[in-house]
Amino acid sequence: MKKHIGWAVLMGSLALAQGSMGQTSQAKGPVKVVLKAIKTEKNPAGTVTFYDDTNTTGVLHTVEQVIYPFFPPVRGMHFPVWANCGIYLKTIDPRLVVHSMEHGALWVTYKSTTTAAQLSFLQGLVKASPAYRIMSMENRQTADVVLTAWGVQLVVNTWDEKAIKAFADQYTNGSTTPEQGAPCSGGLTP
Repeated sequence: MKKHIGWAVLMGSLALAQGSMGQTSQAKGPVKVVLKAIKTEKNPAGTVTFYDDTNTTGVLHTVEQVIYPFFPPVRGMHFPVWANCGIYLKTIDPRLVVHSMEHGALWVTYKSTTTAAQLSFLQGLVKASPAYRIMSMENRQTADVVLTAWGVQLVVNTWDEKAIKAFADQYTNGSTTPEQGAPCSGGLTP
């Protein structure tokens, strides 16, 4: 019970503080994110897709429910606070992680059907750059493994560790990051 009350107080405080700075959406009710695929590239591990948010008005923070077109989401409206980078062996709120990606985080997601060997490799990948990588389960995604950075996503269809690592290295705090170097710590631990 204390955890839920603390969460509510924190979110309310952040919404008020950022609302006074003009950064938080004043919309009430669910916010829908509309994304458009603008480019695809082949990768030995799968397909890399780049996305643009077609309905962003410059306001990205909201405490409302966000309806993303697919999971894991690649960009769009999100909570005013971010998820701390690290390894989470559970599903976490995407609104927190989308904010982490805005700061440069690479989000590594997996399904419960992912093999133990693959999970071990992915955990090593996250531990290799802990300041800007986050890992969690996401059973709503179509592939067993997906790597996502702000605006770009690799859906892994063929297990190729070299290609997966190359994507992770290129897009962790990479060129698509709007707030390069902003922290992926000091937020919330889901």
